[in-house]
Amino acid sequence: MIPVARVVFLLSGLPGAAMAATGEHGHAGGIPWGTLFFMAVNFGLFAYLLASRLGPVIRDWVRERRERVVRELEEASRARREAEELRDLWRRKLERVEDEIAELRRRAEAELEREREAILEAARKLARRIEDDARRTIEYEFRRAQEELRKETVLAAVRVAEEELRRELTRDHHGRLVSEFLERVAR
Repeated sequence: MIPVARVVFLLSGLPGAAMAATGEHGHAGGIPWGTLFFMAVNFGLFAYLLASRLGPVIRDWVRERRERVVRELEEASRARREAEELRDLWRRKLERVEDEIAELRRRAEAELEREREAILEAARKLARRIEDDARRTIEYEFRRAQEELRKETVLAAVRVAEEELRRELTRDHHGRLVSEFLERVAR
């Protein structure tokens, strides 16, 4: 097979050779059909060569470009689906978080109420114990005060009686009391 470059080279020279052979370098009127024909053939060969050499390259580039665009569109579509799924997942998680926060708040309030009741109960018990201790202390102090008062009353009565006896008791009374006492002891 003859290389395409040689064919193009040979054919590109034909219009010039044809014009030289016919003697048409310039013309005075009319349409130079020969020149036009050779120019058309030359352009056809050029277009054929261009299409045969660049056509596959251009087709490959267009096909690759199309495949890349389709692939990128598919990736974009997949990325969009994944983003929507993530958005939905986070929306559900956010709803669950709000529910969990409400549940935690309810539990915390219940726990606080239990602790409040426990503290109040402990305070009541402590108050009862303090009240009982105070009552016992008051009763003890009251009994002790009563005993102290009795002692003081008895001592005061004895002092008063002694003083009264000293005033009224004479030696005769004293002697008689001693003898009565001795008689009783002797019995």
